[in-house]
Amino acid sequence: MLVTNHAIRRYKQRIGRRTASKRRIFTQIIKDLERDVQDHLNLPTSKHYILVTSKYKAVCYKNRVITIYLLDEAHEDFYEEELSAV
Repeated sequence: MLVTNHAIRRYKQRIGRRTASKRRIFTQIIKDLERDVQDHLNLPTSKHYILVTSKYKAVCYKNRVITIYLLDEAHEDFYEEELSAV
């Protein structure tokens, strides 16, 4: 699975250490998504889906992690932006 730079930056801001390397963050995200996915939500009228782990929500498109939200953060903002772009 590919992880965008945006997702790595959001992970650093919210969950991980700010001084960690991109490679370390990338491997941590991949490990989390392999082991700890609790829910898989499909967004209507979109090819995006959300993987919910115990720490965060990852918004994905096809085989890419686009962005990361905290569990208590609303991902509806992303959905509204997506609809306005179409």
